Amino acid sequence: MRTVSTGVEAMAAIAENMPNIVLLDIMLPGMSGYEVAAKIRTTYSDIFLPIIMVTARGGMEDMVNGFKYGGNDYILKPFNSTEVLVRVENQIAIGNMIAMEKRVNSFMRKEAGPEKSSLVERAAALDDAVRRMSDWEAIISKDLGVAKGFLSRLMRRTVQTDSVIYDVDYDPLFAIGGDVYDVHEYTPGKIRIFLGDATGHGIHASLNTITIMTEYGQLRGELASPSAMLTALNERFCARFSNYRIVFTCCIAEIDLFAGSVRFASAGHPTQFAVSDEGGIARFKPAGPIIGFRNGVQFNEMVMDFRPGSLLFLYTDGLLDEGPRMPSAGDGRVPRGEEYLRGVLENLSKTLSPTEICAAVKKEMKGERRKKDRLSDDDITIVALRRK
Repeated sequence: MRTVSTGVEAMAAIAENMPNIVLLDIMLPGMSGYEVAAKIRTTYSDIFLPIIMVTARGGMEDMVNGFKYGGNDYILKPFNSTEVLVRVENQIAIGNMIAMEKRVNSFMRKEAGPEKSSLVERAAALDDAVRRMSDWEAIISKDLGVAKGFLSRLMRRTVQTDSVIYDVDYDPLFAIGGDVYDVHEYTPGKIRIFLGDATGHGIHASLNTITIMTEYGQLRGELASPSAMLTALNERFCARFSNYRIVFTCCIAEIDLFAGSVRFASAGHPTQFAVSDEGGIARFKPAGPIIGFRNGVQFNEMVMDFRPGSLLFLYTDGLLDEGPRMPSAGDGRVPRGEEYLRGVLENLSKTLSPTEICAAVKKEMKGERRKKDRLSDDDITIVALRRK
């Protein structure tokens, strides 16, 4: 580890010996941290040399500026050593997984090269490919285990109040999926729920989901509206990850127990639902494009009452059947979309717990004898929260 005091010294130190990561204070003499980050980015990619910005100011504008100038992460003063180590570990893991994916792709392209001229050559090449693929399988399996560990730390449930009961049913199609969630009481009486659905499965999805949750983690404690948070996320992904095709749908619901309301914004997510104590069904589908597709877009919000007894039901689109399935004996698979889900929620017993609600809805939507079909199924995540 090397420490310097000015931006000029930092640039000289990086040119002399490129580090694995840069911890950069925004307030520097002569050249600001923003300027240093911008100069670093003229030479070094944000994937191969991550920058963690450090500042005493925690406003949304300062955070977005840090990202625009090339920062990968954002830490507020004062901070502790544990927080710094976790954020450094996250950035290094993301870089390693991207490098891993590129090595696999390079190997695959090499193996798809010109055909061997003789049977002996083809047999030898096949034997070598099988051996190397076995090595890759072991590496990928290990990386998936690391990714699962990261996600278990990044996807959190931190609600202290006794005024609500809730559960999260996280059901990935593979060992790790493309769905992410976060349930967080960011200030007393205000609960924010983030639910996202990234493209891809397996190792590709694990890269995407870790990146998404790392980026969302920078906004997690902000006193900003759901639409403002989606705007910041979108600008960040359009600026940094467009070359890596990381796009995803998501929604943010913010429950205010004092006002008795829920504020909701969506980025291309399916229609979500709230059920009142009287049995009425409210739909949440404000306009908003998917994250990472284009910048400069506007995300809208909806605000509805959320009185005692109300149920908030959020889910990813793996719960829905998008179209007809191939007929098979007795699997009960038929097209079941948003309207069918609405009817299921309307007929739920008011005595069910959130855990029972998740199980009952999934059983009704996917069939009694559901078996995951890797060719046509998707990850499923459900958040059911009832206000007492």
